[in-house]
Amino acid sequence: MRPSFVQIVCAIVWLMALSELPGQTRVRLAVLSEGNRPVGQLRLVVSGASLPVETQSNGECWLDFPPGSKALSLYPPDEYEMVSPPDGQVLVPEDKTQTVRIWVSKRGRSEDRNLRLYIDVTAQKEREKERLAIETASLKKQLADIEINRRGETLRSDSLRAVLERQQSRSDVLAREVTLLKEKIDLKKPLLFAGVSSELLFYVDKLKDLRDVLPRTGDAFIDNRIADNFEKVIANYNAARDSLYKHHAGNVELVRVLWGEQIAGTLAATYEKCLVSTHKEIILPLNDTLLELFRANRAGEIRPAAARKKAKKTGNEAFASLNTALPYLEADVNTALRHLHE
Repeated sequence: MRPSFVQIVCAIVWLMALSELPGQTRVRLAVLSEGNRPVGQLRLVVSGASLPVETQSNGECWLDFPPGSKALSLYPPDEYEMVSPPDGQVLVPEDKTQTVRIWVSKRGRSEDRNLRLYIDVTAQKEREKERLAIETASLKKQLADIEINRRGETLRSDSLRAVLERQQSRSDVLAREVTLLKEKIDLKKPLLFAGVSSELLFYVDKLKDLRDVLPRTGDAFIDNRIADNFEKVIANYNAARDSLYKHHAGNVELVRVLWGEQIAGTLAATYEKCLVSTHKEIILPLNDTLLELFRANRAGEIRPAAARKKAKKTGNEAFASLNTALPYLEADVNTALRHLHE
């Protein structure tokens, strides 16, 4: 004879009850990372516990609070950093059926990805705070209406008070976590500033090196040492430009979130002057012309004297353009960095 649905449910409840010790509180944890992705098979050390807990493939696990305990501290493995709660302290929720979510970040990733996770988690907490505030205001209004018209509403009033207490407890936890997360973000902002400033200043420095060798561009066709040095300077400039191109969009977005629209606009305009007004309009045509001259010279399609003359003319034109553009570019870079540093 097959057991009934009620018998199955009762058996499950009985087994769950056996898994908990008397007075012990069991809470479900969900361990997440970037993009709210679950982190499976992660061992977390629990303060005061002899054994760690390990998440399942879905990132979830059970956390047992000893009798009378209201908080436990969790410590991820060394290769991970605890993001939220920022101090690793998990509190017993008012609603025991609630799944407590925590976030971790893998160390060794780029600092901007790490910072983005802090920003994303903070935004989620802020949205939850706002939702709780709206729900709390609605509950308070309902409670006020009930207290005005108490006829037969005593049970409902008590229920709403209990919900309000849980909401207030959760709101206090969120406020504390948001404050700690914002403090962490403030500590990471100087790292973003250091990255932005070093890339911009490195680009300007390598651009100056390139400008300084341009008057001898033509000599590269008659002196191999000059040609080798010219190629080295070009390679260094290209590395600086590639780094700027790779990170500029992400840097502007992070600055927009952390410093505001106006400073982000100033930084975006500075990047555009580096990558478009300088590189695309001055350096790229110079590079194309010189590459074609070197190719034609090696193929015997142009005489070395003619190639040297044309290269010298092109180099002098680029030198004059850079001499005009560089002071303005340096001024823009310094202005953008000054705004970020203020």
